[in-house]
Amino acid sequence: SAGLFEMVVDGGGSLQTYCIDIHNPTQKEARYRETAWDATSLNANKDAGKIRWILQNSYPQVNDLAALASKAGAGALTEKTAAAGTQVAIWRYSDGADVEALDPAA
Repeated sequence: SAGLFEMVVDGGGSLQTYCIDIHNPTQKEARYRETAWDATSLNANKDAGKIRWILQNSYPQVNDLAALASKAGAGALTEKTAAAGTQVAIWRYSDGADVEALDPAA
């Protein structure tokens, strides 16, 4: 599903993240490693800069949902619809996916 998921970090804590590969879903209980941007599958993606911009300028980095909705020209956003909309935008650039959010407010 489109949206944020939580990853537990060694040594305690967690982080929220998005999927950047619609064809390879995350695996429960798998161990992931933080990798430099240029060492990922996005390194050769011509739209990597757009994906980075989305990550830096969307939910949860921007957590004022009213301001985010206004800037995006969307109706009222919840955390769930903001995350879904962000995920859909990422997939459009990471995978060229022709996807739409089920909720038009996302």
